[in-house]
Amino acid sequence: MAFLAEDNTTPVGVNRDPASLVAKKLGLKLKFENTAFDTIIPGVGGIRYDFTATTMSAIPERRKCCI
Repeated sequence: MAFLAEDNTTPVGVNRDPASLVAKKLGLKLKFENTAFDTIIPGVGGIRYDFTATTMSAIPERRKCCI
C-alpha cells in the first residue's frame, strides 16, 4: 500500500517505508517509480527494476513470467 504525500509527488506508506529502511541500512539510494501494475514483474524480470516493493500475491500466472 503506497500513497502520495500532501505534495502529491512523494510516495509514502507500507510498501515504501520498509524498503527505505533497508536501503538506508545497506547504504543504498532508492529511486521510486510509479508504474502500471502489469509492468512490475516484467520490469523486474527484464532488469529494468532491481526489486519491487509492491503488495501482490504469488499466483501461477505471475510465476510463469520471470522464474
